Amino acid sequence: MKPIEQIHEFLNWFFLQGVHAFDIHIRKPKTPNEDYKTGNWIWLTHNENITLKYIQNKMLSWIKYENSNGADIYFRPYKDGVHPVIFLDDIPINNALKIAKKYTACIIETSLNNTQVWLSTNNPLDKSSRKAAQILLKDKGYSDPGSISGDHLGRLCGVKSHKHGSWVNLIQTSTVKPYLPDLKKSQSYISPPTYVANNHIKRSTKSNQKTAQNIGGGGVCFTN
Repeated sequence: MKPIEQIHEFLNWFFLQGVHAFDIHIRKPKTPNEDYKTGNWIWLTHNENITLKYIQNKMLSWIKYENSNGADIYFRPYKDGVHPVIFLDDIPINNALKIAKKYTACIIETSLNNTQVWLSTNNPLDKSSRKAAQILLKDKGYSDPGSISGDHLGRLCGVKSHKHGSWVNLIQTSTVKPYLPDLKKSQSYISPPTYVANNHIKRSTKSNQKTAQNIGGGGVCFTN
């Protein structure tokens, strides 16, 4: 799949989950060929609460230009929004594929055998509830503890990771069933205000599996 096709499919997966506002952050070198760990880097963080249409029509050429000039591209659903998607970081690819087989998910390969997973949930969650759900899955051995925040940035696929010197690839999207986190089991959970979901949003019911890899035996240790 071409890079631009990966980006469109990635963004459309979020749209199908009912996510309509996004953040795009860019980390770029202050001067060419800066060392990734020790050099001077600039964060461009003003592209927040933007629409899918705006990204697709106005930003992709700019993203491609910045990435080709050494910038890394980061993405998330709007950090202060209420939406039914949570982020899992540093998931081995075999575990990620098992998650996507059981739940509606999107898998991004960030480096060899390492992925980020966006997992659909049964209800829209605010930032604190997303963090509580992440903690539950971290305690089950899923996700990097350092990425538990409710608004952590992931990498945009279809572009190059200058940290790893490799491409960030869309591995798979699936539409199976949402994950149902038992948030009351999380010590960080604070009951949010009542939220009425937008009932006119219809999610796809067909699986859209984009991987040629075989998912062998076993399952994830989620409880639902």
